[in-house]
Amino acid sequence: MRVLGPVKGLGRVAVSTALPVSLARGSQRRDALDGFRTGAFRGRGGRGRRGVKKMQESGAGGSGTGRRPPRSSKGRKDSSSSQKNKKKKKKGESQGFTRADTVDDVSLDDASGDESNDDGDVYEDIYDSEVTVTVENVLKGFAFPLDPFQEEAFRHIVCGRSVVVCAPTGAGKTAIAEAAATYFLEQGGKVIYTTPLKALSNQKLMEMRDRFGVDDAGLQTGDASINPDGRIVVMTTEILRNMLYRVEEEEEEEEDGVSLEQRIARKTNQSQNRLDGVKLVVFDECHYLGDPGRGSVWEESIINLPPDVLVLAMSATVRNPYDISGWISEVHGPCATIVTKFRPVPLQWHFCLSPGEGEVTMLPLLDSNDAGLNPRLIPPSSRVESLAGSLSSWQSDDDDLSWGGSSTWGRWDTAEEEVVTGRRNASLQSVKSRTLDELIDVLENADPWHKMRRRERVPSIEGTVATLAKKSLLPAIWFIFSRKDCESAVKKIFRSGVQLTSDDERAIISAMVDSLRETQPEAVKEDSVPALLAGAAAHHAGCLPGWKLLIERLYQQGLIKVVFATETLAAGINMPARTTLLTSLSKRRDNGISLLRHNELMQMAGRAGRRGYDSQGHCVIVQSRWDNPDAAWTILKSGPESLESKFATNYGMALNLLRTRTLGEAKEFLNRSFSMYLSGSFTKRRLRDIRRIEKRAQGILTAAGIDSEDTYEGSESSIELFEKLQGRRREEKRAAKLLRQQLTDERGSMAESILSEEGIPRVIGIDLSASSINEGYSLPALLVGRVDEYGSIHKDMMAMSNLSLGDKYLCLGADNNIYIIFPPNIAAFGPSDHAVEKEREMDSIVDEVITRASSLSPKSWTNLSKGVLRTEGSSSTSVGIMSCIPAASSLETLFPSAEGLSALEEQKRRIRQVKAEIDALKGNSKIEKQARKRAQAFAKAGSLMDQAAAIREQVESHTGGSWRDFQNIVRVLESNGAIKDPRKIQAGSAPSDAVTVVQDGDDTWMKYEFTPLGLVSRELRGSNELWMALALTHPSLQTLSAPQLAAVLSALVAEDAVSRISMTGSAYAPSSQVIETIEQLDEVRRDLSLSQIEAGIDFPTPLDYTLAGVVEAWASGLGWTEVTGDCELDDGDVARLLMRTVDALRQAAFCDHLLPPLRSAARTAARRMNRPPISDLIT
Repeated sequence: MRVLGPVKGLGRVAVSTALPVSLARGSQRRDALDGFRTGAFRGRGGRGRRGVKKMQESGAGGSGTGRRPPRSSKGRKDSSSSQKNKKKKKKGESQGFTRADTVDDVSLDDASGDESNDDGDVYEDIYDSEVTVTVENVLKGFAFPLDPFQEEAFRHIVCGRSVVVCAPTGAGKTAIAEAAATYFLEQGGKVIYTTPLKALSNQKLMEMRDRFGVDDAGLQTGDASINPDGRIVVMTTEILRNMLYRVEEEEEEEEDGVSLEQRIARKTNQSQNRLDGVKLVVFDECHYLGDPGRGSVWEESIINLPPDVLVLAMSATVRNPYDISGWISEVHGPCATIVTKFRPVPLQWHFCLSPGEGEVTMLPLLDSNDAGLNPRLIPPSSRVESLAGSLSSWQSDDDDLSWGGSSTWGRWDTAEEEVVTGRRNASLQSVKSRTLDELIDVLENADPWHKMRRRERVPSIEGTVATLAKKSLLPAIWFIFSRKDCESAVKKIFRSGVQLTSDDERAIISAMVDSLRETQPEAVKEDSVPALLAGAAAHHAGCLPGWKLLIERLYQQGLIKVVFATETLAAGINMPARTTLLTSLSKRRDNGISLLRHNELMQMAGRAGRRGYDSQGHCVIVQSRWDNPDAAWTILKSGPESLESKFATNYGMALNLLRTRTLGEAKEFLNRSFSMYLSGSFTKRRLRDIRRIEKRAQGILTAAGIDSEDTYEGSESSIELFEKLQGRRREEKRAAKLLRQQLTDERGSMAESILSEEGIPRVIGIDLSASSINEGYSLPALLVGRVDEYGSIHKDMMAMSNLSLGDKYLCLGADNNIYIIFPPNIAAFGPSDHAVEKEREMDSIVDEVITRASSLSPKSWTNLSKGVLRTEGSSSTSVGIMSCIPAASSLETLFPSAEGLSALEEQKRRIRQVKAEIDALKGNSKIEKQARKRAQAFAKAGSLMDQAAAIREQVESHTGGSWRDFQNIVRVLESNGAIKDPRKIQAGSAPSDAVTVVQDGDDTWMKYEFTPLGLVSRELRGSNELWMALALTHPSLQTLSAPQLAAVLSALVAEDAVSRISMTGSAYAPSSQVIETIEQLDEVRRDLSLSQIEAGIDFPTPLDYTLAGVVEAWASGLGWTEVTGDCELDDGDVARLLMRTVDALRQAAFCDHLLPPLRSAARTAARRMNRPPISDLIT
């Protein structure tokens, strides 16, 4: 049990810290949660089934899934009092939010009880009179009443509990933070408000200034530090993490008798000193905890926070909010959870298309019950087939109600309720009649645009915007996942003559543009000003910061009516709209193109609906060349994704832990991660399995040992050579297989790029085995489209291929078989003009293939090698093969890089060589016999070890393998001279390649000694702190001038700042000294990369000087126009590269452990570079 400190009017409140680990993830935990929902956990915060139904009937949304956090057993009324108050209606019940009340430890067996308890108890202390008075006094300062879920969260904070708030985008989570901040500031405390993005931090600073005044609000980011001693400071989460690690270092002294728990508590108290007076930390956009690149920062911050500093974690809707609060309860302190689906402004979904002749039509995306896709959007052929199948599925015997069940249009729910004695026949005939009526309606009244090709149904941008204006659905944000397409859309608006602004609005816009032109003329996109005056603009990373800020201010003032933006605008920037639009429902990821995730879609759609202005928000899915309406329904019905831990050990974390903790404390820290919490008992159970399997494997090897009488003179070396050659052959084959896989993956990426640029459908050649790199026959085929476009293809069949939907393509082969393949299976392409010449024939056969594939059950598909699926085509699909699919001789093979092909041929030669050496030894039968005996033992043991490795990999996927990664990082740090093992120092001599094996026991209390390189590494932040430290401490950098130093550091950050940098160019080349320095650094980079590979870790070691000349020119004083005039990058990309370089220079300038000349040069370069249009805009 944990005990809260005295809370005004409450005394001390005891709260249990967490549910047992036995509530594991998956189906078991869902079963346990069912117990909560049905009231099986009586008196423990469960909500009975009737209570749930009551909430659902009233429009309530809110039950989250996942582990519920701990519940106080004290501070509650006794059982009689509880019964007396059981019938009281809880506040907020009708608003659709759930109080995630904490519960006592329970087991899965407790999940079976009666359902008589409709409503469990909640924290009654949040409604105590003194708490209510405090809350009311604070809320008097608000111009509007808080919603029930907002007030509920605030009451928990007043009672001294941390809170996780999970609510839709636009629900008003920030109001909770403002109320909590007001409460603590009035008490003389301080508040830290963290955000994941610098742009969002800048915006929140403005909001906090408006709310609390300029003197009390501050900002700390990597680029700016404004009033850092303010009472409420906005900062990025990385800044908070670094602040918590900067604790006073203890003097080296013996600490015999001090337990590990006491030492950890001491570290926590030291962190507390760094946060003197801070009472609350707000983690805005807390769902970033699941971000692969940055999630660890959030976990580190929460783990390091002192327990008396409350946490307010505000997240968009996720599937498992109770997991977050349960983890916070375990590692930090008692934490309540507020979950709501309530949106102050309801959201309505639409689908927009062109029925022809330039017209634009908007239809509801969902049916009247929001329970499925609007029937009008479903192709008539699919509806007819579904309805006809429903009618034929009924048996003639009216007493036998075997409904068939594949249809989505039959009214099984109403029929099933009526199937009682005396009413069966009437019910059956009624359903048949209604379904038959639907079938007739589809045949007679189907929308004619269904017969049009998909590309013909794409509405014009200008027509769509005009339609929105007529329907009073502006202002709008139109999300397009391409900068180029955003800019193109703006130009189309202007050229079409669409005028969305009044004369007065244009005058204001013109004045604001003139103001920016006076201060930052480089930031003004002159070619976009005419469209801006018309009320349209683009907002993306390719724009300069000053221009983007102007767009945001104009939009917030209602002067811009439509903004075309990439998805980065959805990440918390305050630009609410009446309507949001999406052109595409799929996006390119690292592993290919796939549908948007539910959370991604809702993050963008949630921008629709302005509180206080709109009674309803609107999200419009626009017909595209690639996506069908059912793709939107597929995403929506999937529901929110769970928030998974992305906790990953890196150099920065390892260095901070090694500097401030012993090895035992570091391991304890890693074991407190969110991933370890989620793993629960799963990890313990699987680790026992691993130990048992490994022990069995070792027994097999021991039993197979060759005794002396089994050997003869000279045989042992021959056996060992024979086994060594066999092992070498296996390794060579494995290497060849891996190389072949890499080449096919490269070929797949090339194929995806071609398809993205040239479009679908397209004639291709299929390599069914995905292994024929430069030889063999490829099957001619017509690539119809991506599988994720066709939600009607059975999901069970999709699971057969065991990969994400975005990786699959639907094809018709020349053999009249339909295939589902992956990008690496695409081995060739037909003539590029073939699709144009045969466009109409191809569109016809595409429809036939889709109809055929959608009508088949999973059993109709054959799973070929590597997940490729195949089924037979129909007579309809065979008709167009001769005209649409050319002969194999006309296909152009898609070859990977020549270097890769050469490496594969060399690997084949090595395999042949090893095989020849093995064949030379096979003449000796005794050697073969003994080798066979040992090989059998090795095979059995190896099979077991493979099982153990697979289980270990599964465990590490849950736990992140944090401790093992930490050990590997320690090895790299030690081998590169960043840290020293004190035991080796005492020994007086140790080989440079020695490896320290970190184990429990005496090593638990050991602390590594830091070298100057290690101290520098710890002061830096980036994707690879050790690599940057090795560069900054290299002798070649110590004598560089300020512009030269900036150019060299830009080579270290360019790959992270600019995508596809190798395809860019510039008229400015770096100086010869810069090139010479980078060449010397390249040797260091190779050595570090090799040591990382040997340790089994993979951190980037970027070094690309393609744009170093641009940076050197800017640092030398050249103007913006000169620097960017001949550069192929967007202005925003150049600005981001320069800002990242300035950030690296600032880190070097403030690092006390670097040499003074380099620090001086870094300060000079940062000062020269930090000027408009890239200088900070917040003052």
